[in-house]
Amino acid sequence: MFTEKKFRLGAAAEFFLSLSLSYGISKVLRSLRYAPKTPTGAKGTITDEAYFAQRTYKNAFSNEPGAAFKGMTVDQVADALQAKIIDPRMVPVDYINREGKMLILNTRSAQALTQAKIPRSEWIGVNRTSNPHFEARLSGQLKRNKLTSSGTPTVKPRVLNNENTYEFSFSLV
Repeated sequence: MFTEKKFRLGAAAEFFLSLSLSYGISKVLRSLRYAPKTPTGAKGTITDEAYFAQRTYKNAFSNEPGAAFKGMTVDQVADALQAKIIDPRMVPVDYINREGKMLILNTRSAQALTQAKIPRSEWIGVNRTSNPHFEARLSGQLKRNKLTSSGTPTVKPRVLNNENTYEFSFSLV
C-alpha cells in the first residue's frame, strides 16, 4: 500500500541545513573555547588544605545569563577538560581566607577540575577575601550547610528526587 520513497533535499535546502548545523555547533564550541571575563587569578594559589563551604553540590551548572558553563554538568566540564576542549585556566576557582582557613566558593568548578584529575597546583585561584558580595555568599553557604569557618574537606553530589533532567547528544558523521 505504502512504498518507501527516497528523496534528496534540493541543493538550497541542503546548504541551509548544513549552514544551520554548522552555526549551532560552532556556537557551542566558541562558548567552550573562550573564557568568561573574570578577574585575573593566580596559578597554584588553591592549596590541598583548602576546604569547601558546603557539604553537597548540584551536578548542573547555573542556567543564569552570563554563567560560565551555562546548562552544562560537572561531568561534561570534566570531560571537556580531559579532552583539552576547555583549558584549566578557563575554570577559575574563587576562594576566601577566613580565620586562617582557605574556603572554596566554586564547588562545581572545583569538582570538575578534580574529576578531570587536574592537580590543585594547576588551578587558577581568585582571592575574593574582603569582597562584600563574596563574603556574604560564603557566610550563606556555611550557614545553610551548618558549617563553621573551618568548612569541610569533602563534598558529595546532591541527590535530587523527582528532578526532570534532559540529556542530548549528537555526533558528526
